Amino acid sequence: MKIKIRTVTPTLVRSGEEISNVTECVVDPKDKKLRIIDKDKLMKVSKVKAQNPKELVDELSSLIVSENKTIEDFLRRKEIGIEQVTKYSIEIRSDIDEKRRRNIYLPMLSGEKAYIPGSTLKGIIRSALLFYYLENNKDKQKDLLDKRDLYVGEDILRIEARRIDTDAMKYVTVRDTEGIPFSELALYKIERLPQRIQSSNKTQGLYQYIIAIPNNKEFYTEVVIEVFEKDNIPDYWKSFFNNRDREDNIWKALRNYSIKLVDKEIEILRRLKTVRKEGIEAIDSLITYYKEMQTVLRKPENKSVYVPIGFGKTYYFNSLGYFIPEASFKTLKIIKTNIDPSLYPSTRWVLKIGKKYCPIGWCEIKRE
Repeated sequence: MKIKIRTVTPTLVRSGEEISNVTECVVDPKDKKLRIIDKDKLMKVSKVKAQNPKELVDELSSLIVSENKTIEDFLRRKEIGIEQVTKYSIEIRSDIDEKRRRNIYLPMLSGEKAYIPGSTLKGIIRSALLFYYLENNKDKQKDLLDKRDLYVGEDILRIEARRIDTDAMKYVTVRDTEGIPFSELALYKIERLPQRIQSSNKTQGLYQYIIAIPNNKEFYTEVVIEVFEKDNIPDYWKSFFNNRDREDNIWKALRNYSIKLVDKEIEILRRLKTVRKEGIEAIDSLITYYKEMQTVLRKPENKSVYVPIGFGKTYYFNSLGYFIPEASFKTLKIIKTNIDPSLYPSTRWVLKIGKKYCPIGWCEIKRE
């Protein structure tokens, strides 16, 4: 099954690596560019500017630590042009405070290109299949109330929870997508909602910088489902994967997963709006995004599925909590006793581009 992925909002599958806006890049607010320093180029230029490059490196460290300066100040002091040592120059698409020290999250890269790993997409399919199974098995939903440890549905997909060799997902392979050049990525500021504090002239609160895949970028990949006759996996999944409609079955599961959780996001945000005085503009923007997705998903002729990919997914997209009654959240210790379960989870990362807010990582998936 070949599929096309289009980023609806900026998307980041984190690599776990970060760069510092103090020592590794320069924020140019006038040109709206982030210029990432090439260390090899810097060392070559340094050798021209000083007989002992180590002294220059020590001077840079001292400047940053002792004088609270940045690499931009260092380059200016040494009369080194930023264009001489730039590795990448990417767009800045949010309001950035270039004076605030902050690390920047980096995406998954392969050959200096950003891509969406097949393992990430396979995880989404896995969650969708678990949702599909639970949707049609009320007794299994009740079993969730007896879970006290981390539970990811092992006993649904396997004959025995501990036996990974009986996991039905071993018959599903998802290819990594192709990549896009690093130069086509962009820098964004993300904020934590609703922990945003409105003041008279600026917004304060939790925020972070990310380098992400911009919206409206397209990727292609393939989902391969192996056909098998006899194997040690649950009978339910033998039937699910072995018939002619196996691709349709997966697509139905993805669509069900998407519809249910888009509806849930709208429900939570509407509740949140009734009790919060701050962040209303952001909440309204998110509701608008989700309502547009909801409208498309519910059209009978629709051939698209919307899911969040990578960083920024909320609680229900990352768990089976959708099937747990809110009244049980505290007894299962999913939330603290002082939290209102009807608003859980209310916090989420949002992006502001221009005057509009949007959720992170939402992608449209279509079968080709």
